[in-house]
Amino acid sequence: MTPHTFNAMTMLTLCSLTLPAIAAVDEKAEFSYPNKTQRIAIAEHVLSTMERIDALNSEQRNLSRTLKWPAYKEKVILNAARAQNFTELNIALDNIHYGIINLHSFLQVEPAIAKHAEPILTWPSVRIGYTWPKLSFFSLDNNKTITELNGHDIHELFNDYYNQYCRHNHDNGCLSFFSKNLEYGYRFAKPATTLTITYQNGSQQHIEHSQITQSQTSETESKACKSRYPNLDLTLAYQGSQSCLYQTDKSYVLKINEFGPWGAENDDIYCLKPNSAGMCNDINAIKK
Repeated sequence: MTPHTFNAMTMLTLCSLTLPAIAAVDEKAEFSYPNKTQRIAIAEHVLSTMERIDALNSEQRNLSRTLKWPAYKEKVILNAARAQNFTELNIALDNIHYGIINLHSFLQVEPAIAKHAEPILTWPSVRIGYTWPKLSFFSLDNNKTITELNGHDIHELFNDYYNQYCRHNHDNGCLSFFSKNLEYGYRFAKPATTLTITYQNGSQQHIEHSQITQSQTSETESKACKSRYPNLDLTLAYQGSQSCLYQTDKSYVLKINEFGPWGAENDDIYCLKPNSAGMCNDINAIKK
C-alpha cells in the first residue's frame, strides 16, 4: 500500500469514528450530550481503530516515550470520561490527533460534534528559541533564558508536550513543534489571557493576547526568504507566509519554512476553497 493510499484511508476512517456512537451521520441532526458510558465508548472506538490501521504508532510510542501506549490510552479515555460538555469533549478527542506519533495519519472530530463546542482557548503568543542536545529555552526577543511559563517549569511543560501532544518521533523535532505551538498560542495547558514569562535572573514579563499576532510572525517568516541563501545563485520567485520559491537556471527550489495553519477546511486537501491566510494560499500561488 502506498503512503498516499494509506493517508487517504486513515483520514476517511478516523474522520467518521466519533459520530456514529452518539447520533446519525447527518451533520444537521441534533443530539444530546453523550453520557459517561458513551463518551468512554467513543474514545475506545477511536483508539482501537487507530491500533488496527496504524499499528506502528503504538510501537513508536513505546520506543520513544515514557508515556507508553497502554498508559496513553488510559489517559485519553479518562479525559473523555471527565469531559463535562461538548467543548471539553471536543478538546479531549481532538487532542488524540496530536498523540499520533507519525506525520501522515490524521484524526478530525466530526463537525456535528465540533459545532456544539466553543473555540479552543490558548495562551498569548510568545517566540522562544531552544538549545539541543543540552536543553534550554530562551526568548527570541531579548535572549534571556526562560525557566517558567505561567508558573509551569518550561522543561516539564515540554516533557508533557513531548509525551502527549507531539507527532514527531524525535525530541529535536518536537522542540521545533513546541516552539511553533507557543508562537501560535499554546493550547495544551489551562487557557489564560495573560502569559507570564519567568527568566533565569528572576525577572518576569507579562504578555497579553494583543501584543503579538500570528499575522506579524508570518510576515517575519516570509521576509526571511530574501536573505536565507545569500551565497547561492537563487532568484526569489515567490515568498509566502510559510514557504519560499526560488529559481535557478531552468529549475525551481521550494523551501517550506513550516507547516502552520492550513487556511482551508481540513477536508479541503486540494486547497480548492482557501478561507484564510495559510499554506493553501502558498500552494495555489506556487502552482500558478
